[in-house]
Amino acid sequence: MPARRPRLSPATLVGVAVALHAGSILAAGSADPTAPPVPAWAPTERPPAPGPGLLPVDTRSFVSTITGAGASGLGLGIGGRVGTTFANGVSLATSGTYQGWESGRLASIGSALYGGAEFGYDFNLRYLVLRPYFAVGMALTTSGTTADAELAVWGGLQAVYDIPKSRLFVTLDLRAVSTASEEDLTVAGFAGFGVKFGS
Repeated sequence: MPARRPRLSPATLVGVAVALHAGSILAAGSADPTAPPVPAWAPTERPPAPGPGLLPVDTRSFVSTITGAGASGLGLGIGGRVGTTFANGVSLATSGTYQGWESGRLASIGSALYGGAEFGYDFNLRYLVLRPYFAVGMALTTSGTTADAELAVWGGLQAVYDIPKSRLFVTLDLRAVSTASEEDLTVAGFAGFGVKFGS
């Protein structure tokens, strides 16, 4: 008489399925929950590291003061600057500067009020932004009792340091200025304090 095969009841089959499913859950739960997710790239491929030229620039608008001194008898100077930087690093601003204070009183000779549009480019060095720039505008120069309005150009290098955890920043500005009637460049240096706004 042939041997009878054992028959599995439906309850037994359900029990086996539940046991297998529980085992898979336990196996998945044994993985380290603190392990970082697997990256999308291949395991042997490393993500690209950003180089110095890939650091994003600050695209907020800004306003700052200008305080410094110039050569050629212009003495102390004051002014201001308003501008913004675009995502491609190009910086546009307008500025105005008056130079002609000497020893705390308004100089009657060799003063100049000049202002115009500034075009620059921002190099973000993470903690410091270097901005070479060029500007063109008009200048009102005085010599004694004579005043002349003429074309003016200036340019130089700005260094901008953002104060951590604030919208405030400080600047250093070294520039050379020339007007239509002057053959030589006038060198000037300025420091500034400003604030950034927008997002």
